[in-house]
Amino acid sequence: MTAAHRRIVAATDFSEAGDLTVAQAFDVATAAGTEVVLVHAVDPPVAPNPLYAHYGPVGAPTAAQEAAMRDAAEDALAKRIPAAARERGLHVRTEVRSGPALDVILAVV
Repeated sequence: MTAAHRRIVAATDFSEAGDLTVAQAFDVATAAGTEVVLVHAVDPPVAPNPLYAHYGPVGAPTAAQEAAMRDAAEDALAKRIPAAARERGLHVRTEVRSGPALDVILAVV
């Protein structure tokens, strides 16, 4: 195995497709004995266009709301780690970061 294949990064948005990606990552990692990094990106809030502000929430989330979102994302990632991976001692870590998904994924890779 080359150094480039010692880690599998699986990003998820918690959708059905994201869950399939996570499952596939664990299948490959179990066979190869590699580390799995589960990643979720929390998009930064976008200021609403003043012309349409009355259609949605106003302002950025509070620090408490942002912390609650991060905690919920961490819990959701942890629930996606298969028991078999834990039993086999597969190294797994989770990352919840703020920013556009592509930037977050590239930062983890």
